[in-house]
Amino acid sequence: MAAMVATLNVPAIARAEIVPAGCCPVPAAAAAVQILMFLDGVRDVEVDERAGVLTIDHDATRVSARDLAEELTAVGLDAVVVAPVAA
Repeated sequence: MAAMVATLNVPAIARAEIVPAGCCPVPAAAAAVQILMFLDGVRDVEVDERAGVLTIDHDATRVSARDLAEELTAVGLDAVVVAPVAA
């Protein structure tokens, strides 16, 4: 297991955007956390709503920081990898 901590910049979170999700709209931060926590290898997600930053503890052998950003971007939450760091 390769423990990593990835930091993603997700501007929609800082802007407090609301996104469609299933039955009802939810804040971008909540949607991002829910999406990421369902990915194999993600252990924890911390949100800094004011800065629009997610810090994700993950297993890099199962999911890369780039994969995390692409997963969010695919659902309309533009995400940019700021830093992948070995934990």
